[in-house]
Amino acid sequence: MHLVKQQLFQKNYNKRINFDDVNKIMKLVEYLVSLDESSLIIVEGKKDAVALKSLGTKAEIFQVKGRNFSKLICKLQEEGRRRRVIIMPDFDRKGEEKYQQWSKALRGIAEVDYFTWKKFRVLVTRNVKDIEGLPRLVEKIKYSNFSSTLTIGLIGGLSPSSPTS
Repeated sequence: MHLVKQQLFQKNYNKRINFDDVNKIMKLVEYLVSLDESSLIIVEGKKDAVALKSLGTKAEIFQVKGRNFSKLICKLQEEGRRRRVIIMPDFDRKGEEKYQQWSKALRGIAEVDYFTWKKFRVLVTRNVKDIEGLPRLVEKIKYSNFSSTLTIGLIGGLSPSSPTS
């Protein structure tokens, strides 16, 4: 039974990424890496922050844990300047809700990047369920030899080889 579940899981989550999408993903990663300390990336937790740092970004990363978000709002208001903010929650439905909530709260306080997360979500959502899966996706892309498509399993907390029950 476990093998059948594993095969179904693998079948559902091994999605092809075409060459154009690979290039778009890598350009988005390069953009994150190009950010300096004056930019701020907002993530859900510590593993997300570690993942983005491992990609090489130099931007300040703020981890939202429960009620921490109000501290961020106060900090941005005290700074007195509009910082560039990239909101990067996970790519699931809860992440979409957090994205909407955080971007609404930051309107008028910061220069919010409304496109990076949305572009990532469209390109990687079938292969990566959260921010912490991005470095593994990038590694697979960098070290894969492919002509026009690349098959990648779900990356993140679950993998095709992990138990599903």
